[in-house]
Amino acid sequence: MPKVVLERDPETHQFLPTHGESRLHETPEYAAWGSMRRRCYFSGDPKQVRFYQSRGVTVCDRWRNSYPNFLADMGRKPTPRHTLDRIDSDKGYEPGNYRWATWTEQANNRRPAGAYWRRVAHSLDEYVLVSPAHGANW
Repeated sequence: MPKVVLERDPETHQFLPTHGESRLHETPEYAAWGSMRRRCYFSGDPKQVRFYQSRGVTVCDRWRNSYPNFLADMGRKPTPRHTLDRIDSDKGYEPGNYRWATWTEQANNRRPAGAYWRRVAHSLDEYVLVSPAHGANW
């Protein structure tokens, strides 16, 4: 029988039964879910407000208050190097617009930040990986 733990929800302050993957036994997936929610709703960090809250980025109803639903849709991280990434950065956190991605994959999936970023299509990591200018000895 699964362990049932009561935890206080940071949004409603009610004690709710939970899955046992938080607090003392926090998993990487639970940490990612919590960070996703904080970026959209609870952060006082001006950077988070600018890139998430003021742009209207939200978490879908299915995931917002249900870590088990998030985990069922996303699954476990493929490797410790993977983190959460929105496929379309103009949309919110929802099934179909989210994936586990490496830092290199995320660097190549950014919105344009200015003229320089529009000219450079890939991250430096990927440029080095695919650049014919460096040859096999690079």
